[in-house]
Amino acid sequence: MLGLAGVMVNDSIILVSAIRRLLQDGLTLTDAVVEGARDRLRPVILTTLTTVGGLLPLLFETSLQAQLVQPLAITLVFGMFFSPLLVLFFVPALLGIGTDLTRRVSGRSGPDDQEKPRETGDHQEPAPQS
Repeated sequence: MLGLAGVMVNDSIILVSAIRRLLQDGLTLTDAVVEGARDRLRPVILTTLTTVGGLLPLLFETSLQAQLVQPLAITLVFGMFFSPLLVLFFVPALLGIGTDLTRRVSGRSGPDDQEKPRETGDHQEPAPQS
């Protein structure tokens, strides 16, 4: 269970730091959460697949010594199937809820309160008047 918690915490920390970086870059909270989860999807899935792949030989081992640790491997494998769901959906949702509550309690307005125009590169300066 500690190994599973360690992988989930590591993935969550990396996801939250990516979302915080996107917020500092000026994205709204919703956009930062969606973009951060999208950016971290592949690394989280690959971490899960490599961990499960490393434990598969232990699951199918028939020796007496392996039977002692097979319950641990089974727990880790099935837990790893649910960890990407928690990391990619539950953690960003909690981060968004926590950020909204913090802003409401402190009375500050955040980037989501004001609609910012997107820069498209099609800006033209007005002609100078004489």
